Amino acid sequence: MAPAAVAYGRCVRAFTNGLSPTSEVAPAAVLTVVGIGLTIAGEGSGGDTWLDTLAIPFLTVPVAWRRRAPAASVAAVAIGMVLSGIPTFDQTRCAVALPAAMLVLFSLAARAGPDRSLPGAALLFAGLAFVGATDPVLGGLDPGFLSVAGGLLAVAWAGGAATGSRRRLGAELAERSRLLEHRREQTAQLAVEVERTRLAGALDAAGRRSVQEIVELAAAHAAAPAGDEAAARGAFARIETAARGSLNEMRSLLGALRSDQLPSLQPRPTLSELDAVLTQARAHGRDVRLDVRGEQRPLSDGVELAAYRMVQHGLAAVGSATEVCLSYGSEAVELQVRGSEVTGAAAEEALAAARERAAAFGGSLSVEAPAPGRRVFRASLPLAVATHG
Repeated sequence: MAPAAVAYGRCVRAFTNGLSPTSEVAPAAVLTVVGIGLTIAGEGSGGDTWLDTLAIPFLTVPVAWRRRAPAASVAAVAIGMVLSGIPTFDQTRCAVALPAAMLVLFSLAARAGPDRSLPGAALLFAGLAFVGATDPVLGGLDPGFLSVAGGLLAVAWAGGAATGSRRRLGAELAERSRLLEHRREQTAQLAVEVERTRLAGALDAAGRRSVQEIVELAAAHAAAPAGDEAAARGAFARIETAARGSLNEMRSLLGALRSDQLPSLQPRPTLSELDAVLTQARAHGRDVRLDVRGEQRPLSDGVELAAYRMVQHGLAAVGSATEVCLSYGSEAVELQVRGSEVTGAAAEEALAAARERAAAFGGSLSVEAPAPGRRVFRASLPLAVATHG
């Protein structure tokens, strides 16, 4: 048996060169100390010798690497049960053999699963049967000891299998969550691409429709009698209106097609939502009243959005605004914002933005000072500029 003992010692040294943290080493150390104490005390009727003491680590040290290599630790503990009894075949070690077997079997069942760990359980049970036959405290192979040992091994095996199953289930759920998150990202990206494709189609249709309308207007004017100045002005006015409408519609669609705006597409605000703007202004200490005149009705998308933004520009360009007046006419929608005069970069930027928006829709903008320290912001947007989004 000497070559086997040497090989076993090399195996133990190879695994103990990189022992795991204290939580793994501590049980092996405790079992080693207890086993050595039992052999030194000469417990039982056997004649314990110093060889018995040296053989104890064969049984206990493999417990330290049960988590790194559970199958190898099970085999090493089973072999250690035999090697530790060889010096006298009458050595006390049951008190450490059974806990060691339970620890390594628990780790094996948790790592390998219930089915693949059954051979290891059988190997440990055979080793415990050898311990029972050679341990003087047990007085020979006792069926009662085998029953208790088998029951404890079954408990360790079942506990390890349950722990491993729960661990694998947690890992599977985590992996499924990761896959679902990845699929959500893919779905979101696909929605962005679908929206981009839809907007590109709408842009193409809008361009063709507007160009066709302009061509038809120009052709109609070419067929009109020469010298009719009123008809020419009307035709050019309609061509200008159609061109402005096309420009505004394409500008809106191109803005939505920008990649940095696609993930956050929101419905365009309308004049019916002005209360939210005024509520925000009141939250900043401004006592603002809204006066709506005429029949309030839905407007074309471009005019609706432009009027909404013009109210925002007016509130930024007029300090301590006290009144917002919105008038629906047959040909234009007009708005006024009255309040105190205000200066500064923010007010100038708001006025510049309002002028650009009014010009884009063929409207007008004026800022008046009816009295010292007062300002009136007036804007008019023709309803003939119609876009459809």
